[in-house]
Amino acid sequence: MDTDFINRPSDGLRVYLAGAYALALIKFNNLQRIVDYGCGTGGLLRFLKHNLPDRTYLGYDLVADNVRFCKDNGISAEQKDITHENLYYGDLAIITEVLEHLLDPREFLNKIPKGTWLIATVPCNESGDRHDPSHIQVWEGDSFVKMISDCGFIIHHYDKAFISQFVVAKKREVNG
Repeated sequence: MDTDFINRPSDGLRVYLAGAYALALIKFNNLQRIVDYGCGTGGLLRFLKHNLPDRTYLGYDLVADNVRFCKDNGISAEQKDITHENLYYGDLAIITEVLEHLLDPREFLNKIPKGTWLIATVPCNESGDRHDPSHIQVWEGDSFVKMISDCGFIIHHYDKAFISQFVVAKKREVNG
């Protein structure tokens, strides 16, 4: 697997795993529209587009320089606050290391349409008294998986890899 899409060493394993799972989901489910919320410089989207160029890719990020870098590297991106603006959702929603920064991550997850696949990561090995000061949310034990499930997703895979909790899920197509 080509790793040129990894911009920082800290991205390594988390982004590599998200990329591998995303490729499998996209291929086996014929997903066409992939959206990365908090895409940073678009490394994951660049990797996916390099391997599957016939899909539609979009990134959202708060930082104007990140959005500009994405666009300069062939990735459609928009500068938006994912908590307060109307968003496009696609067939696959990717949100890596962003939910912990949101005041109400459930609000964001509840907006994702039924039938949409989700790849989400958050830090693990944090607790209420020991966590990055920029993290508003901390999930201990099974609370991350429970939150995703409570927002209407069926969990297809959960893992702890290196410094991240990792979920692959699909929003239920019907209630219940």
